[in-house]
Amino acid sequence: MDNRHKFPGILVQQQIHEKDDSFSTDAISKKTSTFNECDVKCSVGPRHGIINHLYVYGTPWRFTFSMEGEKYYPQLKVEKDAWKRNQFFVTTSFQSEVLNTYVETFRFNTTDMRVQSTAVNYSTAIKGASFLAKNCKSKNNRERVVQQLINSTFRVDSLSRCLHNAEPPEGVIMASTPKSMIMQKYLFHLAFENQNTDDYITEKLWLTLDSGTVPVYFGAPNIKEHGLPINSMIHVSDYASIEELAEHLTKVANNETLYNSYHTWRKQLLPEAFLEKYLPIRMISKDCRVCRWAHAKKYGLGWDHPTQTLRSTVLSREVCVDNETNLLRSPVVESWWELESGTPSPVKVVSDSIEYANACPLSKDRKVRVKRDLIRSVWSSDGTTDMLLEGMPSESLMMRLVLPITQHGPVQYFSIDTAWIQDDKSRITLVIVDGSGNGAAQLIKRVQSGSLDIEMKPDLLPLRIRVIVEDKDLHHEGADDSPTYYGQAMIEDVSCYPELFALNGTMNQTDLERFIHADAGQDNGRNQLHLRHQHTKRGHLHSSALH
Repeated sequence: MDNRHKFPGILVQQQIHEKDDSFSTDAISKKTSTFNECDVKCSVGPRHGIINHLYVYGTPWRFTFSMEGEKYYPQLKVEKDAWKRNQFFVTTSFQSEVLNTYVETFRFNTTDMRVQSTAVNYSTAIKGASFLAKNCKSKNNRERVVQQLINSTFRVDSLSRCLHNAEPPEGVIMASTPKSMIMQKYLFHLAFENQNTDDYITEKLWLTLDSGTVPVYFGAPNIKEHGLPINSMIHVSDYASIEELAEHLTKVANNETLYNSYHTWRKQLLPEAFLEKYLPIRMISKDCRVCRWAHAKKYGLGWDHPTQTLRSTVLSREVCVDNETNLLRSPVVESWWELESGTPSPVKVVSDSIEYANACPLSKDRKVRVKRDLIRSVWSSDGTTDMLLEGMPSESLMMRLVLPITQHGPVQYFSIDTAWIQDDKSRITLVIVDGSGNGAAQLIKRVQSGSLDIEMKPDLLPLRIRVIVEDKDLHHEGADDSPTYYGQAMIEDVSCYPELFALNGTMNQTDLERFIHADAGQDNGRNQLHLRHQHTKRGHLHSSALH
């Protein structure tokens, strides 16, 4: 994963540009710059206003950016099937592909994992709560709660336009004094959101915690799932009535020991659950995380949603062969069997020559004569394992591929030539196309505990096989039954453009490009289209960066 910068980069812009011509024009490389803190070449365009739509260059993917809540802007609700329409989100919802929170307003030391602010002075602070809000038409009717508290025996000073009932404390100028300094004048602050939406936790809470006072919180129903320190705030939802809440606030305000118990957490390490949820967001900018996500999706790498990080795939993509036999040892184990006797018997395969090039990872294509009249070539291409079988064997043979997945569900056939097996974390896709137009559905004869048998009949050659190893999409509901963007591109390479696939195994890059750019009289239009298709889908991948 250390060679991500070999890739052209990720460009996120205001205009949609689905055709990825980065290979021929170097468009992405010219426009992208690497942020000091970002581990992916990345450029994200400017955003203005409350909601912004930006597109990942070379794809149909649309990102919706916003820090507002869905109760005011319904279009920000992350629908379960939005990903199927290539619509993705950068919002406060933890269902978003990329998280966009207000936690930056809460200062904590990322070295010793402690909060940086101290508690307000109990002796000098006003024994009541402040409330700051201009919007008096909230979606959760917070005004009713505030008004009931104002009408109680507990002191509430509403200092802004909404429910204004008090002048600011001495030394406070509402037009210029920072909110945190206003909050510090009181023992409590009513941190009331303008809507009750899961994960919609704004600066109203974070800034209150940072100011050193005690938040009285009303807002996100799942606030307790966010790992905040125990006894760091008072939840309105914990009380049967506003009268009961007012009585508790009065009790705490008049008992210094009890009040200080709400600040004990300030001297302790922040909870692990909080750090797991928010430290990754705090450490890396959302723009970088957008590029990370797009990079993982585009190039078939692993993506960890909770930590918003790229990682290698759970199963290795490294292509390795045995130096003596040239048979595959990774990512699948290859063996050959004769079928003439009715009971499969192993074929002893010995390489015709000793290869000195690297066998793990494979540095060049390897050929082996399985039988006198059957040759199998193997090479690594864009993070896949590719095989080509040629010849005219006189008997039926069987190739057995043992996959690194043993606990799997039934084989799923995506099309006539494509099948995949998956467990709870990984998917291995096989694309098999023979010379007669048959595919995986006809040629895979047995699947058991991660072992696949593929029948090789003399009239089926040449036979093309691609093995695609990737992580499952665990974030989106229904993704189990759909190919990924990367997987789809790798499938189409084989099933739609078999001529070029065969050439990939037998030509070097110079010869391959010469073939593709030959005179039009050679009927190579389809091959030129395929080269563009490769650049469109893969963004000019580097196989060494995909292991």
